[in-house]
Amino acid sequence: MSAAVEIAIAQRRCAYTRERLMRARNELRALAPGTPWIPDAALAQADFEFELFATRAYGISPQSTEADGSAALHVFGLIRISPRSDALVVSVADATLPDLIRRFLPAYRPSDPEVGGAPGLRPVEVGHRQIALGRLDRPGRLIIEGTAPARWRRCLAGWTDELDAAGYLALWRTSPERLHPRELRQLRLFDSLYTRYGSHRRQVARLISGLIRRNAVFHYGAPSTCVDMWINPALDGAEIHIEWFDGPDHTTVIDLLTAPRCGLPLRVFDGGSSRLSPTYSIGLKAIDDPGVRLFLRHQVTVPGDKP
Repeated sequence: MSAAVEIAIAQRRCAYTRERLMRARNELRALAPGTPWIPDAALAQADFEFELFATRAYGISPQSTEADGSAALHVFGLIRISPRSDALVVSVADATLPDLIRRFLPAYRPSDPEVGGAPGLRPVEVGHRQIALGRLDRPGRLIIEGTAPARWRRCLAGWTDELDAAGYLALWRTSPERLHPRELRQLRLFDSLYTRYGSHRRQVARLISGLIRRNAVFHYGAPSTCVDMWINPALDGAEIHIEWFDGPDHTTVIDLLTAPRCGLPLRVFDGGSSRLSPTYSIGLKAIDDPGVRLFLRHQVTVPGDKP
């Protein structure tokens, strides 16, 4: 592959991931022949991303800002993503890190019926500006890059002190290498709730993972001020809803999400009266599983209003 072709492919990938160009080129070089330019997650990794981001990361505050505070909000607080089949490498703003720790790492108070955070999640490696999170009981890895270990430890210590004062057990500290019994119970409950998607479970996880790995499309050309996502079970599958304020219009987002080589296996089934309508939800179906549907809703804020 010539350098010009490699750069063109990397630039295309960056539209979905917001990676820096050289990073995208390096990631592409590491892919096995025939792998999509934005690699799909293995099923266990897709399940992991679904559990973390679709059920834990909603409303992370702030979703993210650049160092100068000027950037728009990003989906789940993720500024950049480097997707791999067995891991998701992300960068987050310093301002986002404390809330991400609170939402992801598990804690438990004996008087409460549930574990807070993601049961079984533990820091498995803290290196030079890189923190890896993994699960004790099953595959899945999230690698947070660009965060200094000292910053990570300060945020972790602050959250641990708050938990201690409130009578919670920080399970990554009290049970670092094995699951707490309450975590086991909650993992079984999550699995039982997840089965409400029935035979559509795999496609739901893969589509959510695919959207997370392409979250920059909602800021393509013009940054959105807010991006929201939720999932509703349906009688014959599931409905995934994404709503974003300002930023690119429906047409731009749909063209990117359905593009060859970098897009997802989706097709429009309900385009409404106009794909440029500022409020209409446009429906797409998963080609491999029409019971899984994605609805996209674009809003434009009035100056002075907040989404």
